[in-house]
Amino acid sequence: MKELKKNEFILTVEDSNKEILERDGVRDIYRGQLETINGVAMLLPLNCIDSSMKIIIASEMVEAYDLRDGDVISCYAEQRNSIFVVSRVLTINGLVSDSFHRVEFEDCKVSYPKHRMNFYKDGETGSLSAKCLQWLLPIGKGQRGLLIAPPKAGKSMLLAEAANMAAKYNGGLKVLAVLIDQSPE
Repeated sequence: MKELKKNEFILTVEDSNKEILERDGVRDIYRGQLETINGVAMLLPLNCIDSSMKIIIASEMVEAYDLRDGDVISCYAEQRNSIFVVSRVLTINGLVSDSFHRVEFEDCKVSYPKHRMNFYKDGETGSLSAKCLQWLLPIGKGQRGLLIAPPKAGKSMLLAEAANMAAKYNGGLKVLAVLIDQSPE
């Protein structure tokens, strides 16, 4: 992927678009993140530099491609008066626009955890809370949970211990823990 800078936008020549570029001739490809500001859809630069240049996307294109705020779009743009307007969308989130299809949330299937997580191994001395957690609460990979208790009950310690034991006994596991409304320490 070749990257050049022009007008604070990243110009790219992507491998997936080579046939499109050869067929249409070589033009600048503008790439940015879609944001709707005051009802107008526009591309913002990916490098987070405040830019006076705006690339506007027509509402018909937004509806036709089912675009949403936050989508990363590569496109051709033409200058009309003092603004740039998208003339053709090439890729949406790295996928060629002709084959891009967004699945509605209501049509998605439920995915239940299939692999059980281990918090200790037999024969090893581990923490009692990790053993109790595995015995009483079978937790699967990909499962979410919520821990509610009064202040100073040891929620953070239990969560930290469970995260450490899960990472230790389940190889290649990525552990994410979000502490909401907790004190900084």
